[in-house]
Amino acid sequence: MILSGDELGRPMAAPPGVPPERIIILREAYHKALKDPELIAGVKKSRLDMDPSTGEEVEAIFKEVMD
Repeated sequence: MILSGDELGRPMAAPPGVPPERIIILREAYHKALKDPELIAGVKKSRLDMDPSTGEEVEAIFKEVMD
């Protein structure tokens, strides 16, 4: 896990046992938020990088690391 930090960035995670349909809702809300013009403007103004990964991509990295 420590060595995969660059790939993971700052992931958001839900606790074990969250129903799959709720995970879908959370991922959709996160994806929608990343398209928010105010958020994008704030990121640009702060000169930060914004290169988000999908929940599926982060989940795949976690699985690979844990295997």
